[in-house]
Amino acid sequence: MAIPANQALLHMDADLLDFLTQSLNFTPALCNCLSFDGYNNSIDFVDWTYAKISKYCEVKSTKLPTRGGCNWPERKKKDIQGFAFYITQPSLEGVQVDVAELDANGDHVLTLVIVREFCEAAKISEDKGDEVEKKKPDVLKSQDWVEWEKSIIHYLYGMKNRKGVPLSYVIRGNQPQNVQLISDEQMIYAAALNGPQFNNDSNKHRWRFLVTSKV
Repeated sequence: MAIPANQALLHMDADLLDFLTQSLNFTPALCNCLSFDGYNNSIDFVDWTYAKISKYCEVKSTKLPTRGGCNWPERKKKDIQGFAFYITQPSLEGVQVDVAELDANGDHVLTLVIVREFCEAAKISEDKGDEVEKKKPDVLKSQDWVEWEKSIIHYLYGMKNRKGVPLSYVIRGNQPQNVQLISDEQMIYAAALNGPQFNNDSNKHRWRFLVTSKV
């Protein structure tokens, strides 16, 4: 099935099509390519990872338009990577991004500049992975509780979720007052203690290292 090169397929959401062509400067051919493969709504881009997008664009660039192919310039590949990462983050908190949202001047709130910043964040997240394994705390002994608690916090601080937030946020205490927080600390105290992302982090990592601990 050939993809029409001069017009977008009718399956793509009008707001998404307008955003891609007006804000990200996508050609109709690129939009058609995405629509051809089922990327017709913003929600379709959720969890489309940096690596998978790279592979998708690589494969599509080798195919003829008559076989669903399209040449993907490097810059447009990065824009889709940034857009997918931007769309995915709020979805973890149960929020859907409105790509049609406009500012007071009638321009899209989500801009090309923002998308390209998120492409860099997506690359960092992909390189880092969901977490960095650290040395687990030693087996708990009742007389070592204070030191053991510190080791847990340190252990979780060295592991980050897919949004780059240290996992120690799931057991954080009250935010210290009148203290200048570094970037990681700001993320720890800003992270929500409810919603899909928190549930995933707490369930996935919750007390995994306590299995072998003994009080």
